[in-house]
Amino acid sequence: MKESKQVEGNPYQEWIDEYGTISWEESDTRAFVDLVEYHMKNAAEELREKMRAAYKRGVEFEYLFWDTVYRDE
Repeated sequence: MKESKQVEGNPYQEWIDEYGTISWEESDTRAFVDLVEYHMKNAAEELREKMRAAYKRGVEFEYLFWDTVYRDE
């Protein structure tokens, strides 16, 4: 997105500019992903299943959020 042509009046341009300045390797997001993966790999299977279910539910909420934005609700 950072490489794409900037569109005048884009309400997300500030967000794109901010997130486009940090490389993945240096990002807090990468550090968080690494932390979650470490704990997932070292957890018992029962806990991993709970983690997967929580992640899936979080993705569902994210989808619902953006779907309401798309439908202008």
